[in-house]
Amino acid sequence: MISSTISNIYILNSPVQVFSVDDSADLTFSDITIDDSAGDSEGAANTDGFDIAASSYVTITGANVYNQDDCVAINSGTVRYSVSF
Repeated sequence: MISSTISNIYILNSPVQVFSVDDSADLTFSDITIDDSAGDSEGAANTDGFDIAASSYVTITGANVYNQDDCVAINSGTVRYSVSF
């Protein structure tokens, strides 16, 4: 994705990571809620909220993430990111 905004989304009980961002530029996530609270009783899984790799200028603002793994995973090749929960 290039120069995009994803906003006002509510995700309930995802089976795996929710947002896998790779090779993106100038991407904004705002007002995102990820609620994987059911995983507390069913055992932890790879329920990362945001996996970001090889991207630049990624902004996450106003996010609420409840899961059993990483809220945000910054992987190789990612530069200039901003996270605000």
